[in-house]
Amino acid sequence: MSGGVLTVLASAVSGALAGGVVSWVAAPQLIGRQQRGAARSEARTQIRTLVSPVLTNVRQYSKHARGSMARDPEESQIHADDLVLCASVLSNSANLGRVRRWAVQRRLRRLFGANTVDLCETHGDDAMNPKASIGILINRQYMAKQHAGLEQPDTGQFDRALRCDPDSPEVAALERSLGRLVNCY
Repeated sequence: MSGGVLTVLASAVSGALAGGVVSWVAAPQLIGRQQRGAARSEARTQIRTLVSPVLTNVRQYSKHARGSMARDPEESQIHADDLVLCASVLSNSANLGRVRRWAVQRRLRRLFGANTVDLCETHGDDAMNPKASIGILINRQYMAKQHAGLEQPDTGQFDRALRCDPDSPEVAALERSLGRLVNCY
């Protein structure tokens, strides 16, 4: 064999060996990226599934087609359904990327109030259960009487807008905010 053939053969063998090593090292990382991407996509789908019906209801309310969404303007208590929705979206946001997770949590704080989001973080999956959420709210009210300064769940843009007339700018702003939440922004 001539020197040129040996050089080409040695180059081919070393290239194949280097390619195999790189593939062996990079394959697990690629699989991990694919799994994270699938989990993030699934989280966005779950959030969209949770929020889209609520957005539809708010759109119907703003067009005077769903009067049952209106809330008593004199009342100041948070609704248990708000806690369930907030906790469900918060739970599903855990698999989002850092920036989207931060954006969703920021949007939830605006929609439902910082204390409500903190309460959902504290109680985790229990807050997603409609029956348990009522117990959580009652317990928090009772504990507030026992311990002065204990923060109560607060109301945010979601609750305030539903206490307004359907034609109000607050309802229009709520519709835009929910639209952003559907897209995880």
